[in-house]
Amino acid sequence: MNRIGENAAYYKGERNIMTVDLSTKKFMFDWNNNHQITRVSITRIIAHEFSHSVLGTIPDNNATVIKTDAIMKSINNTRRATTDNYFDYEG
Repeated sequence: MNRIGENAAYYKGERNIMTVDLSTKKFMFDWNNNHQITRVSITRIIAHEFSHSVLGTIPDNNATVIKTDAIMKSINNTRRATTDNYFDYEG
């Protein structure tokens, strides 16, 4: 966990590395709630980065988004659906 502005996960054989920025203020359209703008939760970020480290997928890989959506369905039923649904918002 950090506050340096980085969310990342790496799959390196026997050594998986994950870092999550707890101060991240990103948003997404929630496809399960009429595309309402919602803040990306720390839980979603952790699930997403964990998926990268376990699956070994590269950034911007839609398989990771789909896996994260499956995890989040049982937590708060939010759905990001696509890799480009992630943005800064000043609303």
